[in-house]
Amino acid sequence: MQTSCPSPPEAKFDDCKFWGYMANFTQICFQNPQGQIKVPDLKAFNLALRRIKELAVQTYENQLDDIDMINIKSEDDIPYCVLIGLMDFARMRDFDYDWTMDKDFNDRVTEMLSKGITDPFLEPKQWNDAMRKQLLFPIIGFVN
Repeated sequence: MQTSCPSPPEAKFDDCKFWGYMANFTQICFQNPQGQIKVPDLKAFNLALRRIKELAVQTYENQLDDIDMINIKSEDDIPYCVLIGLMDFARMRDFDYDWTMDKDFNDRVTEMLSKGITDPFLEPKQWNDAMRKQLLFPIIGFVN
């Protein structure tokens, strides 16, 4: 990734890290493209999901059990790698967020694991404020 173009601290989205991700994404997903390729607009997707989550929390915070879940439906010809990119940008508010470096978030995950919770990201009722602040739609279902 490039380090020579940091986004301003007040930016709502880190474009430099995004373009670094997109360079890796296209290299991995489309190793030898023949002509044009369709690359999803993961930035717009993430920003739209942030807004949807904000509205859902404002309107239904304690009324919906599945407020942290997103269902993804795709056609059969969508490459698996593209679905992984969509999931990457759906799980966290900041796609490049490293939760292991956030003490409160990491401590809660460790505590949940020690209590036998297999996947703390799938247990929204057990999340602390640090987790709620960063998690967007960590529960992902695939529908036909």
